[in-house]
Amino acid sequence: MTTLAFIADPGHGWLRVPLDSLATLDMTPSHYSFVDTKKGLAYLEEDCDAPAYIRALKATGKTLPHIPELNQNNFSNIRKLPRFTRK
Repeated sequence: MTTLAFIADPGHGWLRVPLDSLATLDMTPSHYSFVDTKKGLAYLEEDCDAPAYIRALKATGKTLPHIPELNQNNFSNIRKLPRFTRK
């Protein structure tokens, strides 16, 4: 597992994770999270999806990765990415 990051702007925050890890954990994020398919990354909304991801990681028994916090002074470009949709 690569190092994850928590990205926060003045209004909200997201946990940046590899997109393929969602399938591994059998997780489908809510409409409040964003996806960047070109970079293979998911940005999981801080209130529901990010905690669910961390719980799913803990359930695997693997050591949790280091999660540095990256604060942005302006609103993040993450907000311009497509949102997840339920199938």
